[in-house]
Amino acid sequence: MKNYIRLFLILGLAFSPLLTLTPSSIHADAPAPPSQQIIVKTRPPLPGELAGAVTLDSILIDCDVQSTTPLFDLSMGDVALKRALGLANVYLVTLAPATDVQKTLDTLAADPAVEYAEPNYVGYGAVLPDDQYFSFQWNLNNTGQSGGTPGADIDAPAAWALTLGDPVTIIAVIDTGADLDHPDLAANLVDGYDFVNDDDEPDDDHEPGHGTHVAGIAAAVTDNGIGMAGVCPNCRVMPLKALNSDNAGFYSDWIDAIEYAVDHGASIINMSLGGTGNSSALHEAVRYAYVAGVPIVASMMNEGDDALFYPAAYTETIAVGATNRYDERWASSNYGDHVDLVAPGSEIYSLRTNDTYFMMHGTSMAAPHVAGVLGLIEALRPGFGVEELRYVLRSTAEDQVGPPNEDKKGWDPYFGAGRLNAALALQAVIPPASVAIEGPAEGFTGQTHTFVAAVDPITVAQPITYVWRATGHAPVTRTGGLSDTLLLAWDAPGAHSVTLAISNFGGAITSAHAITLALPTELTVCPGGGCDFETIQPAVDLLSEGGLIKVATGVYTGVNDRGRLAQAVYVSKTLTIRGGYTDAFTEPPDPQANPTSIDAQGAGRAIYVAGAVSVTVEGLHVTGGDAATLGGGLGGGDVGGGIYAQNANVALRHNRVFGNTARRGGGVYLWESSAAVADNVFSANAARWGAGLYLVASDATLTGNTVVANVSELDGGGLYLDASVAVLHQNTITANQAGGWGGGLYLSGSPAELQSNTIANNSAERHGGGLYLDASDAVLTNNVVVDNQTAGEGGGVYVKQASPRLLHTSIARNLGNSGVYVTGGAVALTNTILVGHTTGITATASDTVTLEATLWGAGDWANGTDYASDGSITVGARNVWGDPAFTAPDAGDYHIAFTSAAINAGIDAGVTTDIDGDVRPVGAGYDLGADENASGAAAVRMSVSAEASFVEAGAPLTYTIRVTNTGDVDLHVVVSDAPPEQVAPTAPQVWTFTLPASGDGWVETRVVTVAAGYTGPLTYTAHVTSAEGAMDTASAVVWAAEHTVHVDPEEGGLLVASGDDGATVTVEIPPGAVSEAVQLTFASLPEVVDPPAAFSFAGQAFALEVYTGGLLQGGVVFHNPVTLTIEYVAADVEGLDEDTLTLRYRNGETWAEDGITVVQRDVDKHRLVTHIEHLTEFALFAQAPQDERYTIYLPLVQR
Repeated sequence: MKNYIRLFLILGLAFSPLLTLTPSSIHADAPAPPSQQIIVKTRPPLPGELAGAVTLDSILIDCDVQSTTPLFDLSMGDVALKRALGLANVYLVTLAPATDVQKTLDTLAADPAVEYAEPNYVGYGAVLPDDQYFSFQWNLNNTGQSGGTPGADIDAPAAWALTLGDPVTIIAVIDTGADLDHPDLAANLVDGYDFVNDDDEPDDDHEPGHGTHVAGIAAAVTDNGIGMAGVCPNCRVMPLKALNSDNAGFYSDWIDAIEYAVDHGASIINMSLGGTGNSSALHEAVRYAYVAGVPIVASMMNEGDDALFYPAAYTETIAVGATNRYDERWASSNYGDHVDLVAPGSEIYSLRTNDTYFMMHGTSMAAPHVAGVLGLIEALRPGFGVEELRYVLRSTAEDQVGPPNEDKKGWDPYFGAGRLNAALALQAVIPPASVAIEGPAEGFTGQTHTFVAAVDPITVAQPITYVWRATGHAPVTRTGGLSDTLLLAWDAPGAHSVTLAISNFGGAITSAHAITLALPTELTVCPGGGCDFETIQPAVDLLSEGGLIKVATGVYTGVNDRGRLAQAVYVSKTLTIRGGYTDAFTEPPDPQANPTSIDAQGAGRAIYVAGAVSVTVEGLHVTGGDAATLGGGLGGGDVGGGIYAQNANVALRHNRVFGNTARRGGGVYLWESSAAVADNVFSANAARWGAGLYLVASDATLTGNTVVANVSELDGGGLYLDASVAVLHQNTITANQAGGWGGGLYLSGSPAELQSNTIANNSAERHGGGLYLDASDAVLTNNVVVDNQTAGEGGGVYVKQASPRLLHTSIARNLGNSGVYVTGGAVALTNTILVGHTTGITATASDTVTLEATLWGAGDWANGTDYASDGSITVGARNVWGDPAFTAPDAGDYHIAFTSAAINAGIDAGVTTDIDGDVRPVGAGYDLGADENASGAAAVRMSVSAEASFVEAGAPLTYTIRVTNTGDVDLHVVVSDAPPEQVAPTAPQVWTFTLPASGDGWVETRVVTVAAGYTGPLTYTAHVTSAEGAMDTASAVVWAAEHTVHVDPEEGGLLVASGDDGATVTVEIPPGAVSEAVQLTFASLPEVVDPPAAFSFAGQAFALEVYTGGLLQGGVVFHNPVTLTIEYVAADVEGLDEDTLTLRYRNGETWAEDGITVVQRDVDKHRLVTHIEHLTEFALFAQAPQDERYTIYLPLVQR
């Protein structure tokens, strides 16, 4: 603020403890000490004068001036308005102490460059004290409780029924300051200023607190259980101290305070003060507020005559006189031609400094009543100008309530327009009665829409009757308060209307609202509510064609009957169902972190797609489907346990389809459909044909999928393609089983293209452990067919009456009578690695088989016989017998090292990339098999593996990093890793070393601990770079789960040893368990023990290996009921009877027992199949000769 030098004329204060004064003793004409401050306004330049020719310095050149300061602040507020009013030319001038003030004023008044020069007048607050205590406020509601006249009040309670004000309304109180900590005021204060002491702490240092008393009348806090109520209890007070502790102050401070209030957002200014000096500068400040639309309420002062006091005497202010409890003019209240109205001012109870209360008299008390009512009006009808507010106050004041000799009809100089009535003033500004319906203008069918009656609380008295009407709905009538809500939903799209009529004793008011509904294009589903639906089927039914359903993490169960079919989700329109969201739907979907399951629980299919529609399923777990006895499919139905589609366009992306059962297509069945199937996992599904996927007469592209641990009773353990056109690219087909033909893949009459796939570790009991081609002229490029097995022919590939082409194929270590078997076909194999078989390739006499550029193996990788036929096999000139030098075949890595005999041994077969997408050829020629080694250059390969697919939260976990130099130069490498953030330690490690071109490579383990309580994916990544430019990256994903089945008695887990001799081991499978592939070896078990739920074996060196099928790759959650299949292979079955191996299991609460039937087959495999409704525990019992070894495959299904 401005740094003034202030000299005060101290007037006697009526409430001073040193003086005892009467009203007549406080008079503006009383002598005052001289002040050396004057206010000067220079005039604008006269016509013909240059702008700036007249300056303040030139005017004051002959005056003895100590300092000059602009009186108005042109750095803030409405600067344009201030300049327009000439306020930029007003200055506060401080003269030297010995200067004659009056002589200086006379000199300046005669100067034509001066518009005016005047003293810095002193004024005071308009108050008289009263020590009498009253416990009530007659001024707000007078019932005659204190001997007064009932109704002689401002009728505040009736006004408060309409509004208590608004905190955005600020009443600036220009006075002695305020008690900033008073409990009845502090909560309603905003920042103010002290113009007396020039600081921002406007504390009230007057005793007993004139400014505090005035502020309390205007806006003391209410409903706080203490003290009293202000007229506008929800308004805020801006305390502006312009009177000193003696209740006196300079006009210059009043001017500053007015300007500050306007510039800082005050809505109303109260000035319970006055002075007799008619100051032009003060008048200009009042006009600034007036033009800015900020009313100034000023007290008439307390002389009991018609003397003029300022600012009340200015026409721009609202001048207020005072009345008593009898509606009489208070005797000391001034009167005159400028009074606007009167308000209670005698014996007014309000706040006192030091957190107390007391009574005071004066027009100072009357003015804040009016300021408070203006605050109530502002809350009800903001935006009125000063003259509009003056009109409201005068037109609603109660006339002729006082003595007839003074309070005459209409305006008079004693009462003005009458005594203030707050209720009448507010009723006069009430807007026209209205009610509106708040609700959406657009929406979707089937959704609930909310409509709220928006009743203006001041327009309608309660109670209110609401009558709602809406198209397609019966009327709803209710009686209530100021709000009512209606919830509506429509099934039909189009335009709908909602109407509302409200009524009370004042009549009826109506309103209408229109809403247009469409079928929704996007819906959300979450299991706990808070979104559009809690289950998926209603969302499918409601969604518009081509829409999207977002599904939050959770398990969605239950089936519905549609067309005599049972399924969890029935789809007959084009749409997308996408899982992996959180309940908030604010983040992109993450199926790994937010698993989302559709579980049919064996009661029907999981998803049924009917008709010629386009359906996309993304990020879902599809499980529990059972198509047994269901129709809707080719050949009598019971097909497609997980997902069934006919005549449709289907896209499957990032799903896990597991634990489903059907006659055909346990996981997926597509009939005469087009499909794009990418990045899915199909596991632990069961069927007679095509356990993972079955396609008939369909056109499909399968990319990046994992088909693992599916079991077919007959053919196509992983996939079965029947008369379909398919492209299979970069899929992994592994650990699937077929009781007949085609353990991994069965193609029947399907001209498929197989590119860069891995077909490994599959088995078929009849023929074609990896791949069975029946009348299918397929083209296979860059595929790896390894470690498959069959009891018959074609451990890797079986070809029957087909003419396929195999380009750059790695066929290795498949068990069976032959790696490749051809009967009735014409097969061309180019650039092939064919190693590690009993017989590499066998063909019958009628076949035509040609091999160009073949690696036949040597040493451990030699075939027993390379090829066998009756002259039907033609072997080209480019044959190699040598070591394929696979990188890490036992770990499933069939890339070739730079020492491989396959390097540069091939011919140009028109294939320009290898299984990894790397360019062919590198070096002098094409490499044989699926991989192109970077021979002759720096090359490196990295693999990362984990000890388990699943791990318990809080448990340790070991990752293994393997780096192999696949080039022919030594490498200077740097290996770094990035553990997942949910393990400890999380800090990366770095290894630097030299990796020779020859050798076994580099292996390192990293042991971490999973965070307690964490469930979800754990992705560990490692990266290798070399100074020679070679690099590679690999990662492994392990799932952390609440329960995992670790079958390892040495480490405990859920497999708990019991019995002193350690011969009994119990496996408990908790609900929701996630199992993993495990291996258990028992040794030194001295005797047979036979408790329930136990493995028991005899023999000192008996070994048992247990596998949970479907858990070999990535793990899977199983469900009840289950068809439990147990198979085992005995190296020597001599002396093994049918009853020597027994399964015991708990079916619900009872124990059951089945023997495993020994069936003599080529590889001595034995099987038990039994159906269990509710598997909770299981046990195996074996009687076996010493040193005999058995392997048991156990596909365990448990929810």
